[in-house]
Amino acid sequence: MGTSLHRKIRKLDLDKAVGRHLASLRKKNGIQQLSISEALEVKRPLVSKIENGHRSLAATELVDYAKALGINPNDLFADIVSIVVEYDGRHPDDK
Repeated sequence: MGTSLHRKIRKLDLDKAVGRHLASLRKKNGIQQLSISEALEVKRPLVSKIENGHRSLAATELVDYAKALGINPNDLFADIVSIVVEYDGRHPDDK
C-alpha cells in the first residue's frame, strides 16, 4: 500500500474515531443533534456527517463543538490527542 493511500486510510479512521467520540459525548450529555446544529449554526445533516467521520473538523470548529456540548475545549482536545496517540502509537511530546 502506498504511503499516500495509507495516510488517507489512517485519516479516515481517525475522523471516524473522533466522530464517534463526539457522538458519545453528545449522547452522554443528553443533547440532540439538532441542538448541536443550532448552536453551530449548521444544518443537522452536517452534524451527522461529523459524527459518522465523513467530515473532519478544524481546531476552531472543535472549540465551537466543545462549547455546544457544554464541555471544556481543553478536555476535548486532550481526548482527541489520546485518540490520535492510540492510532499512531506516539505521544506528541515524544521525539
